[in-house]
Amino acid sequence: MTGAQEDEEEDEVLLHHLTDDEKRVVLRGNCNFLALMVLSTIGFIQSSTAAGYCDFAERHVRLAQGISAQDACQSLTTEDWNARVCQTFLDQHGVGFFGWYFTVPVDTQFCTSYELWINNVGIVSPQFDSAFYAARVCSVLAAIFGSFACLTCLFATCCPLDSARIKGLSCYFTLAYICQTFTFLIFTSNICQPGFLAQYLVGLTNNNNTTTTNNDNIVESVTCSLGRGGNLAISAACLFFVCSILVSCSLPPTPLVGYHPVGSPTPPSQAQQQQSSPQSSSPQQSSPSEQHPNQQMA
Repeated sequence: MTGAQEDEEEDEVLLHHLTDDEKRVVLRGNCNFLALMVLSTIGFIQSSTAAGYCDFAERHVRLAQGISAQDACQSLTTEDWNARVCQTFLDQHGVGFFGWYFTVPVDTQFCTSYELWINNVGIVSPQFDSAFYAARVCSVLAAIFGSFACLTCLFATCCPLDSARIKGLSCYFTLAYICQTFTFLIFTSNICQPGFLAQYLVGLTNNNNTTTTNNDNIVESVTCSLGRGGNLAISAACLFFVCSILVSCSLPPTPLVGYHPVGSPTPPSQAQQQQSSPQSSSPQQSSPSEQHPNQQMA
């Protein structure tokens, strides 16, 4: 008899000793756990993808009335190449936790780091505030907690995990949900403020001392809206929240390996082996030739 047939017999024996109501509860719990596995996997993929996207948010720059991006950059720069780079900062572009979408002539975008090389200045590393760093850390933590919960659900199909341990998944999902919601602190950071541009425009202006003044006269306001990463983060947060509630009514399935719960009925295959095996504990009678010599003489 193969191992798969033995496992099927074990499941039949376990279900045979359950009432109809208990069977329905087990079936409903297994279906909920299957949904939990699917939703946790999707949530983990969306969370990790949102953290790596360079357009978690879309940055919109509103210039002062009567000023276009081309005219503003021509007044700030003297070289044509610098004017094109300047226009990139004033156009709409996506921003993420580890990079942003940089536009190069003509109408070509690519994801690049926030550290840029600017002529006459060198490498410019922008200064972020605590809100941006908190959102970046939470994006990584949300993906980590989501991966822990997802892997635990997947391993439950081949490892013995009881209901008490499965309910501990609610902690992972809750932490992932909380961290995922805190990623939206990026909308309150300085990356969505007009002064963030001035850090790059220093090397592009004719006079470095007038950079702030020129930037204030040109840029009226900056607003951020949801990008592709932000939409995925909302979906991941909703899935993590649903999973944290779904754990309480989920029942892990019987592991695929030969795991048998303690106290359950003995499977037929094991019962046959026990009956066919010799009983080593029964006493054996000794033959007359093996009796003590004194008894033979008597």
